[in-house]
Amino acid sequence: MAKSEFDFKHLSPTEQSVVESVCGGLAFSSGWWFEFNSDGSDEDPLELAAFHADNKKPLEEAPSIRAELLRHLLTGLVDEWPRPVQGVQVSGLRITGPLSLEYGRRKDGGPLPALICNHCHFSDRIKIEHAHLEGLDFSNSIFPSLDAELVKVSGAVGLWNVVLTSAGPALVNLAWADVGGLLSASGLSAGPEVEEIKIYLFQAKVRGVCSFHKAGHLTSRTIPLNLSIFESKFASDLDLSHTVFGTISAQNVEIASTLSLTDSRIESGANFSSAQLHGILQASRLDCPAGSNGLTLDELQLDGVWLMHDATIHGGIKMVGVRCKGGWEIQGTRIFAKSEGEGRGWAIAAREARFGGSVQMRKLHAQGLIGLARAHIDGNFDLRGAILTPTDTGAETSDGQSLFDCLFAPALGVAGDMRLGTSPSGQSGQFDGVLILDGSTIEGDLELSGASLLPRPGDERIMSLRNARVGGHLAVCGFAPDRMTEGIVDLTGAVVGVLDDRNGEGWGQHPQDRAETKSPGVRLRLNGFVYHRLHEEEGRAASLWPGRRRWLDRQDYGVETRHIFYPQPYDYLTKLLRADGHEQDARRVAIAKRAKRRHAGEASFFDWLLSLLYQITFGYGCSPVRATGTLLAYWVIGSLWLSYANRLGVITVAKDGARERVGAACLDFSPGLHALELMVPLPNVSGGACAVDSAAVAWKVAEVAYALGGAIVLALALITFSGVARHELNR
Repeated sequence: MAKSEFDFKHLSPTEQSVVESVCGGLAFSSGWWFEFNSDGSDEDPLELAAFHADNKKPLEEAPSIRAELLRHLLTGLVDEWPRPVQGVQVSGLRITGPLSLEYGRRKDGGPLPALICNHCHFSDRIKIEHAHLEGLDFSNSIFPSLDAELVKVSGAVGLWNVVLTSAGPALVNLAWADVGGLLSASGLSAGPEVEEIKIYLFQAKVRGVCSFHKAGHLTSRTIPLNLSIFESKFASDLDLSHTVFGTISAQNVEIASTLSLTDSRIESGANFSSAQLHGILQASRLDCPAGSNGLTLDELQLDGVWLMHDATIHGGIKMVGVRCKGGWEIQGTRIFAKSEGEGRGWAIAAREARFGGSVQMRKLHAQGLIGLARAHIDGNFDLRGAILTPTDTGAETSDGQSLFDCLFAPALGVAGDMRLGTSPSGQSGQFDGVLILDGSTIEGDLELSGASLLPRPGDERIMSLRNARVGGHLAVCGFAPDRMTEGIVDLTGAVVGVLDDRNGEGWGQHPQDRAETKSPGVRLRLNGFVYHRLHEEEGRAASLWPGRRRWLDRQDYGVETRHIFYPQPYDYLTKLLRADGHEQDARRVAIAKRAKRRHAGEASFFDWLLSLLYQITFGYGCSPVRATGTLLAYWVIGSLWLSYANRLGVITVAKDGARERVGAACLDFSPGLHALELMVPLPNVSGGACAVDSAAVAWKVAEVAYALGGAIVLALALITFSGVARHELNR
C-alpha cells in the first residue's frame, strides 16, 4: 500500500477518542445510527438520516472520522500507536473519504487486525482487494459498494443489514475471496437510487455458513439481487431463503450442507448446472414469476433430499442427468413451461436423471410436458392428485419435433411402485395427454385406480405401455367418477405380474356403451400383453367369462379394423384360465377367438360360412354341450325325415327273408333306430331289412348324404369330447 499524507498529529476530538479506544483494546461507540427514513406516506421519498437517542438529526451533525484513520490503525503505519490486538471496532460514525486497503498487510506481512464498523455511514466505496484481514464486519452500515476481490479473511465476514447506495448497479465483489468463517449478507439491501444489486462470488471459498437471507428488502421496496457464485466452494450451508433475486448463476458450485431457496423469488431464472450439493436442497414456496427462465440444474449432484413444496415455477425445470441420492418431494407445486424459445413446452426435463429415493409429485400442477426418458427412481414414483396438461404448442425436441404428451418417460426405471390415482386427501390425478411409458420397468405396482385420463386432439391414446414391464400389480379398479376417462391404453407387448382390473370392468366406460353417454369409452391394445396371473379375488369367482368377454371386446385395432385380428390375447387368456381351473371359461374364450377371427373378415365367404356353422354346432371343438346338442338335433332331423319318407311309401323291404317280400312296404319300420344306423357305424340295431327304395333316386341320394353327414358330425363330436377330456386330464 502506498503511503498517504495523513496527518496523525492533528486529529479531531472524535478521531482522538477512536484512537484511544482502539489502542486501549476497546470498542468505540458514539450511540448514533443511520438509516433511510420517511414520514410513512407514499409520496414522501426515503431519505438518509442520522439518529441519536431516538431523535432524528441531520446527517452532518453525526460524529465523523476520516477513512484514512482506520487504514493507519489497521496497518500500523503510525509507530506511536500500539497495535490494536482486538482489531478496530467502531460504531455510529460517519466515515469520510475512500477506505482503501488493497493488498493490505501488517509491516511484518501478517494479516491485518479485524475491521468492525457497525452502524456506520461511508461516503465513498470500500476497496479491500487482495487484502488479508483477521475479520471483517460492516453490519448495519451504509456505503456505496464493496470491492473485495481476492480478499482473504481468517474469520467471519459480516454484511448483515448493509445498505448499498452506489448510483447504478450496487456491487459487492467477493470474487476469489477466501473466508475462514461465516459470510452473512442477511438483510442486505440498497438505497432508493439503486435499481439492481450485484453480488460476485466467483471461485470463492467460504468455510462457514454463507447467508443472503431476507436480502433485497428496504421498507416496502424490494430490489432484486443478481448473484454470481460460479465455481465457488461452501463448507457449510448456503442460505438464499426469503430473498428476491434477479438471477442466480451457480454453475459448478460445491456446497457441503444445505442449499435453501425457501420463500425466495427468482425473477429471471437460476442456473445450478453441475453443482455438487452434499446436503439437502430446500426450495419450498420458491417463486419464479411469469417471464422467468425457471430453474436449470443439469448434471446436478445431490446427496440429500430435494424438497419443493407449494412452489410456483414459470419457465420450467431443466435437470438433465441429475444425480440425486435422496428423493424428490415436489408436492403442491405449480410448474409452467415456457411458451417460446429454447425449452419451449417442457415443465420438467429430467432425461437420464437418477434418484436414490422416491419421487413424490403429489398434487403437482404442471402446464407442460414432464420428461423422464431413461430416468431411474430407486423408490416409489407418486403422481397421485397431480394435474398434468401439455401446452397448446407442444414441447419442442432437439430435432425440431413437437410432443403433446403430458408424461414422456420411455425406458423409465422405478424400483418401487408407480401411483397415478387419488391422493390421500382425495384429489384425483388428472392427465390430459398421453402418458408414455414405453419400455419402462416398474418393479412394484402400477396403480391407475381413481385417475382421470383424456387424450389430446390428434392422438386417441391416453397411456402407452408398449413393451413395458410391471413386476407387481397393474391396478385399474375404476377411474375418477367426476370426469369421464376416454381414449386408448396401449398394452402391446407389456408384461405384468398381476392383472387387477375387477375382472375387466375396472377400465371405465365400455366402448359398446357409447350410445348412452356419447363417449367413446376406454379401448385397449392387447396384442402381446402378458400377465402372469389374475388378482386373487377374480380367481375365486365362479365365472370370469362375462367380464373377460367385455374386456376382450375393448380391443382397438387402429383406424382400419377389417382384416386385422390378433389371436394372442385370446390364446394367452385361455391358457391362464385353464391353469387357474376355469376350464369352462377357457373354452368360451377359445370360441370367442374363432368368432372374432371370422368377424375380422380374413377368410372367403365359404370359409366364413363354415366357421359360423362350426361355432354354432360345436363351439369350434371346445363345447361338449353344443356337440351333444348337435348330435341329438341331427338324429331328430333324420328320424323325422325317415318317418315322413315311410308315410310316403318310399321305405320298402330291401332284403330277402323278411316277412314281407322285397319291394313291399315295411310294417315294423323304426325311423329313430334307422336314423341311428345311418349316423353311427354299428350293427343292425333296428332288426329290420328296410331301406329307402332304390327306385326313388332322390330319396336314395338324400339317405347317402345323411349317412355321410352323420359320419362328419360324429367325428367332430368325438374330437370335441376327446379334446375337452385331454385338457381335464392335463389340468
